[in-house]
Amino acid sequence: FMEVSVTCKQCSSVSCRYEPFNMLKVGFPDKKMSTLEQCIDYEFLSEDLDEYQCDKCSPYVPSDSPVPKAKRPPGSVQRRIWRLPQNLIIILKRFNPDGSKCHANFSADPAQKFTRWFSEKSPESSKMASFNLQSVVDHHGSANGGHYVAQVKSPLTQSWNMYDDENVSTIKDGSKAFLGEPSYILFYRKE
Repeated sequence: FMEVSVTCKQCSSVSCRYEPFNMLKVGFPDKKMSTLEQCIDYEFLSEDLDEYQCDKCSPYVPSDSPVPKAKRPPGSVQRRIWRLPQNLIIILKRFNPDGSKCHANFSADPAQKFTRWFSEKSPESSKMASFNLQSVVDHHGSANGGHYVAQVKSPLTQSWNMYDDENVSTIKDGSKAFLGEPSYILFYRKE
């Protein structure tokens, strides 16, 4: 679950809601090179709202009411993780709304904790858990077409293998996945 809190900048009241999610989509703060942590930091930045319908200082007024509507104050939205699933899918926002593809280089640790992006109020055990990279989907090509390959860590040998159509091969010495410009989807599993 994701905790979404909205703060009214006029009266400082905070409204929270919880949204289920099954994958985390993150963008690139730097179009040349970004780490997973930089991408998540970028995705969890607070967003400003020009007008926010605050329940305390600008409540909803029906259109047929003689009471005038209060001016809507500015607000800010903050997203934080409340709970993570056993298997976490992270999608890198490679494809832009204008039809182009982000070719930024990318790196990530094979073991990752997500504690710093959790809500302070979350009591969930996944807050402190370590997640291990299990597989990666790469996209080679442009936004208009391309080819997908998968890198998967064998549960039997712990060796990393590349799956490209009907061809399977060990990646270099098999000790780690290759992350970079083609990295697109990452699959992590909670320890």
